Amino acid sequence: MSDRKSQTDGEILHSNKKGARHPAFEGVFLIQSVRRMTLIREKRNEMDAALRAALDAAGDASTSLAWTPYGESALSLVVWDKGEYATDYDQEYRAYTFSFGLIAPDPDF
Repeated sequence: MSDRKSQTDGEILHSNKKGARHPAFEGVFLIQSVRRMTLIREKRNEMDAALRAALDAAGDASTSLAWTPYGESALSLVVWDKGEYATDYDQEYRAYTFSFGLIAPDPDF
């Protein structure tokens, strides 16, 4: 990778060639434990608030995203929230889909 030099000839060469990672997630809050719409809405709002709080925390400071692939060692990646949280309703408001993106400045983990 390189950057142009300002007001002179040539470019500045960088030793790293990888950019940041941009993991993206999609999911659904599917409420099946209750049937009354008021209770469904209450549970959905609680889960949505918890996810938003976690993403807000990742926007204010670096956060560790951790996972363990089946049969392998645990992995983690330092991430920040990209502020791209989107939601939608499905199945007569019983399913609440969401998506969000993160950014990991260090491409290696």
